[in-house]
Amino acid sequence: MKKYPKLLLLSVILIFLSSCLTDNQNTETANRLVITFQLAGINDEMIVQEDTLRIRTLRFLYGETIVNNSNASLTINENIIQVTHQLSNNEVKGLANGTFQSNEVYSNLNFQIQQAVQPEEGSGSNFDVDAFIEGDTDNQRYSMIIDGSYNGDPFTFKSTRNFNFSFPIEDNSNGTTGNLIYNLPMRAEVSDWFVNSAEGGLLNPGDPNNATVINDQIESSVFLQ
Repeated sequence: MKKYPKLLLLSVILIFLSSCLTDNQNTETANRLVITFQLAGINDEMIVQEDTLRIRTLRFLYGETIVNNSNASLTINENIIQVTHQLSNNEVKGLANGTFQSNEVYSNLNFQIQQAVQPEEGSGSNFDVDAFIEGDTDNQRYSMIIDGSYNGDPFTFKSTRNFNFSFPIEDNSNGTTGNLIYNLPMRAEVSDWFVNSAEGGLLNPGDPNNATVINDQIESSVFLQ
């Protein structure tokens, strides 16, 4: 595999959700969960050999998020919520929050980027239905939409995949009884999504033949720091 440079990977979009998990046995202190999702290099021009790629807008549907252990499961978010990152927008976006009664120690995080489903009429959907649903079949409902340019030509990449990420977690007790702090920073290197490891250079996201490889590389690029 040929080596390739990663240029200007310092810009980051931070997506966070925070919620308090209240310990039933100690109501004066609360368990706290903080999840961040860093998409490194989202604003940067990617240059590998003769190919150049730039992302203008990245949209994805954040789905169900669960923390659990062998005894209990806690759903943090069960709605489909759209997250949009644009070239000029590096704002921190809160996805969900809430207070929960729980004295459990959780050991696993499950995070999902979810294919769109048709919302019930009058439900007040949390995403751009017209953009993410173009028909009734699976290949017309999207979980992620990326707009940008490849070697100067505009492209739109639309993924139909459900991305399911599962990570073991540790409780980070601060030493105070009834107060557990879960800091769960997820990260993905966006430049890795489009690398053509077989032939060198970058994959053209506008070519449907590259969709499977790009989806696989998205899925394998997310990790818990």
